[in-house]
Amino acid sequence: MEYSKLSGYEKFILLSQSVPRVTANLSTYNEFKVALEALKACAKSDAKTMSWQDRIIEKPVTKGAAERALFKLEKNQWDTTINEICRALKIFLY
Repeated sequence: MEYSKLSGYEKFILLSQSVPRVTANLSTYNEFKVALEALKACAKSDAKTMSWQDRIIEKPVTKGAAERALFKLEKNQWDTTINEICRALKIFLY
């Protein structure tokens, strides 16, 4: 089956196989989706702040770093920027 036809969860399962300590289960996938939303929010503008859960916070990563991470995720590659997002926003993938 082509990668582009896989569901988000199936893509996450494949991605998690290359990342130590990240287990492929539904709970972790839901947390990953939250991290992905934050990553997309960081990639939207060059501003130093972003809206997150009804508050304005300082961005944990730059727009460029977020864009690179999203590009790598499209190729099913992990980027450490995701770890930075998770640490800063207290999202637990481990």
